[in-house]
Amino acid sequence: MDLARRIAALRRRKEAAFRWLNATQFLGAFNDNLFKGFVTMFLILLIPEWKGFLLGGATILFAIPFLCFTAYAGFLADRFPKNRVTVALKYAELAVMALAVPLFWFSAPWLLFALLFLMSLQSALFSPTKYGIVPELVKKERLTEANSVLVMWSYLAIIAGAAAAPGAAWLLRAKIGLAANGAYTVAQLLCVLVAVAGVLASTRVWRLPPANPRLHPDLLFVRRLWRTTAWVRRDRTWCSRWPGRGSSRSWRRSCRSTSWPTA
Repeated sequence: MDLARRIAALRRRKEAAFRWLNATQFLGAFNDNLFKGFVTMFLILLIPEWKGFLLGGATILFAIPFLCFTAYAGFLADRFPKNRVTVALKYAELAVMALAVPLFWFSAPWLLFALLFLMSLQSALFSPTKYGIVPELVKKERLTEANSVLVMWSYLAIIAGAAAAPGAAWLLRAKIGLAANGAYTVAQLLCVLVAVAGVLASTRVWRLPPANPRLHPDLLFVRRLWRTTAWVRRDRTWCSRWPGRGSSRSWRRSCRSTSWPTA
């Protein structure tokens, strides 16, 4: 009975850790899109003639880290304890959000653009960790359900963050009457508070040993990405579902049963 109670208590602690992980990634995705909205709208106010460039540039800048650094992020997730990686990246998010406050006040557009890149880099580094930790927190038969929950809350956070940015800016400027730099400085404090909440949530994630503490980084991330892709294509299970190698029906069925990281 004592062993059964310990197993049950361990399972409850892991389930609680998964909920804290979900809260952490929700707050992070919400903050990403809230900050992106604030930066984009503020820069359009400062440089309205560059509106098209700023909108497109912000989108591209936000996507580059996910394309270039995800392979190295996978190294971090395997080399170090995932809960420590999570906490460290949440502190990095807090630092970026705090640095943005004076930049809004002093109207430093290009430095804000640089911080937008750093924020996206932090998110790209966190993505493999948040999905890689799930099999260590939930049972195998609930893995697909857990991934689906993460993806669902990620999309909710993206939508909520994108919607909250213009609403907060309108409230501070139109209703309260603050100037542009003052309004966005106050609005940015909301991002700081969300980042603080993310740090607090991340500290409640289950403490886990590193998956491969002897792993060495490959700084040539393109080579690493190519090797990983080649390994996947050689795997018989994956190869049967790879586009162009197997039936489209089996590929669609695989996609429906697996939740891919999208945020």
